[in-house]
Amino acid sequence: MLKKEAKELISFIESSKGFDNNAKLKLILFSAGVKPNTYVSLRISTKNLDEKYHFEQHLKKAGFLSQISRPKTYEEIEKISKNKALWNIKGTWYGYDLFSNRKNKRLFQKYFSLVKKQQHDKADLIAGKLYGYPKCCINRFIEEHDLKKLAKKYSYYAFYDKLHTLDKRFPFLSHTPCSLKCKDSIKINNDYRMIVKKSASRFWKEYTRKQSFTTKLVVDYESGIFLDKINENKSIWPKKDGHDYGLISLTKFKGHHYVFSNLSKKHYLRGTILLAKVTVQYDYAIIKIKKIVRLLNNFHHQRKLLGKK
Repeated sequence: MLKKEAKELISFIESSKGFDNNAKLKLILFSAGVKPNTYVSLRISTKNLDEKYHFEQHLKKAGFLSQISRPKTYEEIEKISKNKALWNIKGTWYGYDLFSNRKNKRLFQKYFSLVKKQQHDKADLIAGKLYGYPKCCINRFIEEHDLKKLAKKYSYYAFYDKLHTLDKRFPFLSHTPCSLKCKDSIKINNDYRMIVKKSASRFWKEYTRKQSFTTKLVVDYESGIFLDKINENKSIWPKKDGHDYGLISLTKFKGHHYVFSNLSKKHYLRGTILLAKVTVQYDYAIIKIKKIVRLLNNFHHQRKLLGKK
C-alpha cells in the first residue's frame, strides 16, 4: 500500500508537462519504492513555470533526497523550412539525481568520484547497484566497453537490431538486458508493468496506447560507434551491413517534431524525404517505409544563438 505522499507525487508526475514519458516511468517506479534511486530531467517553459517548485515540495513530503543540477537552456525544432531544421530555445531544464535514503546518496558520491577519475568499470558496478540492475546485465555492459571485441561480436546491423529488439521486448526497463532471455530482466519488466498499471492508471493508458499514422520523414543522422571520439571517421565497423537512421517528422506529432530511430538495410542520402507508416507505443516507434518522396539537397540544422533574434 502506497503512502499518501507517494500517491500525491505520482499524481503530480502523471499531469506534469515538464517530464517526458521516460522520466515519468522512472519517477513512478521510484515513488512506488521499487527503484531505489533514479535520474530524471525536468523541462521548464512558460507553460509550466511552477512545476519545479511543486515537484521539489512533493519530494520533500515523500521523504526523498535529491541532488539538483544547475539550470541549462534547452531547444527544440520549431519548424522545417525548405532544407533547414530551424531550432529555437524553449526554456530551461534541471537534472535530478534522486535517492531513497542517505546511504544511497553517499554511494552515488563514490560513483561520481570514480567517473571523474575515469575509472569507468568500477563506476558502472556501483551505478548498476544504485539503480537496481541485474548483475549479469551490468557485467555484459562493462564487457562491451571494449569496442574492438564489440565489433568482432556483432556486425553493425546485428548490434543495432539487438538494441531495437531489446527496447521493444522490455519497455519498462531503463537498463539494457544482457539478452532477450535474461530471467532477471524479464521478471523486473513484468513487475514494473504491474506496478505502473496499478499505481498510475492515467500514465499506463497513455504509455501503452498504440497510435498509427502515415507521415513524411526526413533522413537526418546515422548512428555510429567510433574508436576516435574526436575524428568520427574511425568507425568500429569499417564495412557496414545496415544503417540506423534518425528520421525527423516533417509535421508535428503531439506538438513536436519527433526524431524516430529506424534500422534499415537500404541506404538513404541525408535529406531524403520518406513516406512512412509510423506506429508509436511505449517509448519507441515502428517505421514502415512506403516510398521515397524526394531529396532535400544540403539538409542541415540552423540554431539561434543566445541573445540573437
